[in-house]
Amino acid sequence: MNALAILFACHLVGDFLLQNDWMQRKSKSSFVCTVHVAFYAVPFALFWWFNDGYGTNWYRWARLPELVVLLILCEHWLQDRFALHLRWMKIFGQTTPDKWPVGPLCIDQALHKKSFNGLSHVCTIRQAPVGVLCDTPSGKAELR
Repeated sequence: MNALAILFACHLVGDFLLQNDWMQRKSKSSFVCTVHVAFYAVPFALFWWFNDGYGTNWYRWARLPELVVLLILCEHWLQDRFALHLRWMKIFGQTTPDKWPVGPLCIDQALHKKSFNGLSHVCTIRQAPVGVLCDTPSGKAELR
């Protein structure tokens, strides 16, 4: 499993399994969106705990740097709070939600996945080939 697959699996758990009907109003309230993102963060936090933090490091090669997790959470909050997927559909003249009911869901997930594509490159630094600056287990960067 590569870093992108892990990020997207955490996303699916947080965005679907841990979201209830009340949290669907996230674009109407900053508080509701913040609660949603707190629940959304749980799978990322668990993955970090078992791989970077204080756990067993069973996927040591696919570490999630804290900055990446923070950027994912910020991106998710902004996208969900301001319903950027609906704005995208309006700006680009895409089929309206009344004619394509699953359209907003598809666009929302595509935008989240697009952000993971960029952020996954940060996660894969630890998998870099020889001769590239890498973090060592001691936490210090060195040229390998």
